[in-house]
Amino acid sequence: MAIVESIADSALKVSAITSVAKVLPASERGRKQALLERATTLLRDGAQRATDARRLRLISAIAKQWLDIGEHDRARLVLQEGKTASDVFHTGYLGQLARLEADQAMAPIAEATGFQQSQPTRR
Repeated sequence: MAIVESIADSALKVSAITSVAKVLPASERGRKQALLERATTLLRDGAQRATDARRLRLISAIAKQWLDIGEHDRARLVLQEGKTASDVFHTGYLGQLARLEADQAMAPIAEATGFQQSQPTRR
């Protein structure tokens, strides 16, 4: 972590912290949560200058790990950071959003393509 903390570029630091959290075993849940909190904070505060595509990759990686450990509310908060990047589609981001709210994940695709989900017919 000392090497990770020495990284000057905020987006790269978020990526490195997320990678460290990813390799921690399940027995290190508290440490993983602390690292994900750190990555989330850096993403909000320091990675604003990253391109939308890069931010969405970072958001996706963090949200995936929150979801994987059952922290749905924290994942939802992270995914909200990606809603400002409406002109960029990133399948990783949409995939994690779909794990929480499938309709919200389909909305930007439907809007961009004109695709309308069909409603089930009642018999």
